[in-house]
Amino acid sequence: MTVRAGRLRHNVQVQTLSGTTAAGSRGQSQKTFATVQTVRADIQYLNGREGLLAKQLLPTATHRVHVRFSSHIDVTARLKFGSRILNIMAVESVDEKQREMWLICGEEL
Repeated sequence: MTVRAGRLRHNVQVQTLSGTTAAGSRGQSQKTFATVQTVRADIQYLNGREGLLAKQLLPTATHRVHVRFSSHIDVTARLKFGSRILNIMAVESVDEKQREMWLICGEEL
């Protein structure tokens, strides 16, 4: 399977945890994220049979994202798509050739 540039039509920012700040008004520490890379992606909502299978392993999975390979992307990172945040839950390297990746993500509400 090859990466077809026309399918990667969304710009998303790859963000990693850059630190935590002092406790908020309710006592929780606030996480801060920094953008490390902007990539092109194909974002698909998980529905139908594929969605049911993904939700058996990762109950909060909502999207599957196809991107070119990047060493910055792992389960500790997240994607910012416009004002939406997609937390990466699983990363799969397609054919283990380090050319493209499938990400299973859950949208932060």
